[in-house]
Amino acid sequence: MFYAQNAQVTVNAAANPGFTFLRWDGALSGAYPAGVVTMAAPLSVVALMNKIPYIVPAGVQNAASSTPSSKVAPGSIIAIYGQSLAPSLEVGPVNPLSQTIDGVTVTVNDMILPLLFVSPGQINAQVPWELPDGNYTIVIQSLGEPDVTGTFSVTRNAPGLFTQTINSKTYAIAFHEDGSLITPSSPAKTGETIGLLGTGLGPFSGQMIDGFFPPDPPPALSDSVIITAGSSNPSTVWAGAAPGYTGLALIKFQVPAGAPAGASMPVSISVNGVKSNVVTLPVE
Repeated sequence: MFYAQNAQVTVNAAANPGFTFLRWDGALSGAYPAGVVTMAAPLSVVALMNKIPYIVPAGVQNAASSTPSSKVAPGSIIAIYGQSLAPSLEVGPVNPLSQTIDGVTVTVNDMILPLLFVSPGQINAQVPWELPDGNYTIVIQSLGEPDVTGTFSVTRNAPGLFTQTINSKTYAIAFHEDGSLITPSSPAKTGETIGLLGTGLGPFSGQMIDGFFPPDPPPALSDSVIITAGSSNPSTVWAGAAPGYTGLALIKFQVPAGAPAGASMPVSISVNGVKSNVVTLPVE
C-alpha cells in the first residue's frame, strides 16, 4: 500500500507453528520481532525464520490409514506427522524395535515408545500395550532441538487396515493362502481364505511385549471381528497377532461370491462397534 512521506510504519513478525523468528533482513535489522521503518521510499523487509520441531494438529494417527476413529489402541502402530521431527529418514531394526533412532526418542508418561522409523515429516512408533484408555501427551526429543509435544487419545479398539498403491490406485494389503501378496495381477479368488493386515484391533489373548514380534504360535485377538466384504459379512476364520510383525494383526476370512471377475471388492472390519477404514480387494 501507499504511505505518506516519512510515515512511521510498525512491522511485526508472527511465526507460524513450526517456526521461530530469527532476525530481520532488508530495511530492518535486529532480533526482536517488531520494528519501525520510515517510508521515504519503497522498502523491502524480510523476516528470517528457523524451522523447529512441530506436530500438526491431530497429528498422531493410526499408521494403517485415515480411520473413522481419531483414537488409537494400545499396542498398535501409530504415525506422528509434523515437520523437523528428525534430522533425516532412518529405519530402525525390526525385532526388537529400537527406542532411539538417529538421536530421536518418543515418550508418553515417561514410557519410551519403540520406533519403526523416523524422518523429518513422520515418525512411526508403537503405543505401549499397558497404556490405559484416556488422553495423553506425546513428547518427541531430538538431539539439539527443543522438545515437541502433541496430544492423542487411547481406546481399547481403533482398527485400521493397511493399504498399498499400485499403478496410482490404492488396494488392501492382503495375502493369499500361500502368503503371497494379493494384487490386481494376482487377485483373490472366490472361496479362498485370505488374510488382511491391520493394526489397533485391540488386545490379544496371550502376553505381548512392546517392540517385539509376537510369540509362536501367535495369540488370537481377544475381541470378535465383524467383516464386511461387498454386501456380505463372511465369518472370521481367525484373527490375531500377525506373525513376523510388531503391533500388527492378521484377519483371515473366505472371499465371498458376488464381485464380478476382474473387479474389486470393498472390505472393512469393525471391533466392538468401532469401524475401520474401507479398503479395496482385487478379486476374480
